Amino acid sequence: VAGGGAYNQLAGLNFWASAIVPVSSTAGVYESTTTDLFPVKAVVSGKTAYIFQTSVREGVHKVLHQDTSNMILFGADAGFSFAQASAAGSATSGVSAAVTLTYVRQLTPTFALMVPIRALYMPTLGGWNPIVEFGIVWKPGAK
Repeated sequence: VAGGGAYNQLAGLNFWASAIVPVSSTAGVYESTTTDLFPVKAVVSGKTAYIFQTSVREGVHKVLHQDTSNMILFGADAGFSFAQASAAGSATSGVSAAVTLTYVRQLTPTFALMVPIRALYMPTLGGWNPIVEFGIVWKPGAK
């Protein structure tokens, strides 16, 4: 289980939470399900409020390097985004896909630091949007 913050130059700061599960320990393959939460300031009927845009992504990641304290993974994820366009509730949605390079530094048997760098392809712009994330990993049941 992991969570933290991210910076996207197009969307600003956001929060994320992820569940990461080994698919094959011998092959070094992991699966992830991640939710992003983007707070957006809006003015409705003269009052300031925060609405939220969210995305849910599913990913697959392969271990490139692992030693007792460090792990580097390369993977890809894709998912849907759900944007509440106004506080009144009209919503829009979209699909996104990205490649991810992730560094994990083991701090204790239970906790680790996680730094994913995602490259989100933006077809409307014809290029890649880098997103830097930082977070903490908690391994339930680790000894």
